[in-house]
Amino acid sequence: MSISYLLAFAFMLISSKGNFTSYFDIFFYIMDVIMIYYGFNRRIFKLTDLKMFFNFALIYLGFMVFRFYILNQLAFHFLLSDINFMVQRCIFAFLFCAIMRENTLYYMTKVTRDLAYMSIFFFFFQMVNPASVEFIGKLIALPPRLGNPGYSNFLLFTFDTSNHPYRNCGFSWEPGAYGCFLDIGLLIYLLINGFKFTRDVVIYAIAIATTQSTTTYIGFLIIILLYARVNGLKTSVMLLVLVPSLVVAAVALPFMFDKIGTTWDNDLAIIYKLEGLSAWYLKNGGEVPLNRFGSLIYVWRQFHWGLLWGISNGYQDATKLAGMLNLSNGDADYLAKFGLVGLIYYVYRFLLVMKKFLYKKEYLFYCGLLILALGFGEPVLTFTSSLCFLFLPKFVDPEKFFRKQEEEEAQMLQEHEEVEEATLAPVN
Repeated sequence: MSISYLLAFAFMLISSKGNFTSYFDIFFYIMDVIMIYYGFNRRIFKLTDLKMFFNFALIYLGFMVFRFYILNQLAFHFLLSDINFMVQRCIFAFLFCAIMRENTLYYMTKVTRDLAYMSIFFFFFQMVNPASVEFIGKLIALPPRLGNPGYSNFLLFTFDTSNHPYRNCGFSWEPGAYGCFLDIGLLIYLLINGFKFTRDVVIYAIAIATTQSTTTYIGFLIIILLYARVNGLKTSVMLLVLVPSLVVAAVALPFMFDKIGTTWDNDLAIIYKLEGLSAWYLKNGGEVPLNRFGSLIYVWRQFHWGLLWGISNGYQDATKLAGMLNLSNGDADYLAKFGLVGLIYYVYRFLLVMKKFLYKKEYLFYCGLLILALGFGEPVLTFTSSLCFLFLPKFVDPEKFFRKQEEEEAQMLQEHEEVEEATLAPVN
């Protein structure tokens, strides 16, 4: 097990928001120090890396200061929240990309795949004997997720007896978020493996199925369409056979279109009764839960055209119901934080990475649709692992990656042949 793999493993666990390392800022900074030491000790960093991040930081901070003083004119702590986002999360993502370089995507999907194997193993026992999985969590006794006594996490797996007793949370805090990691991990795996159908693809598919997450399934359907088109399925065949089959499946499954319709109706009911509900929650404690559609509607009603440039990373404190809302739409969250300008920039950088592997605009369309669909259901765009795509256009180099893989395979083959020759050599 290499040091690079261990660093990637720690990076993904901290990015998961499912365990105690995600709750305390100190773990981000500890990893920063470790990666900086590793990068300088191995002479991995280049001057161009620092120049790139300096330019990014200059533009980011310039935009935040301009937005704060000219466009929004909020309290000073909102600007500090924006700066903290860059210092804590963007630097963390940049350092990971800078030390992994062309291997960044490889290690991200490798760790996600390995954790998928583990999640399937633990999920089996969760279904057969849930008490045993809960016992492991209580035995290790890591700090629990605040406000949820049924939540137990032992880094590699999360079991939430209160909210998700029959769904796979994996290494994240809930099934939908874990499903986003799986969908992105599967997409990356297919990219660097030439869209080949392998055993690992089956593992990803099984893990995705166990999340029972609508958002995850929609993302998976998009990946299936992309996989089919890359492997030569004609558009006419896809329209006549594949798309109707997927629509039938979506209608038949209770957590697809039926759930989407129910969520829409519930969100509208909550939005119309928001003032009364907020008064009740304010008196009795807790949060007003808003699902995907309700979150988007509420954010639009609060900020309107301010969403073009965004409000602040701490935008919820600027709402009428500050601290009382639980918003669940990642796209709306990103718009409120960084505006449509920031969302377009993020998708552009994401597609630049995809373009290094995919040559058709149609394929890039599916990739863009995927990241926006996942973002609609979960705050995937602000996952630290997702922020890597802001910097990966500089570091991802498929030719260099595949060449290095071929050299490593050739070296391993040579070593294997030398061992065989030594074994078969006559003994004097």
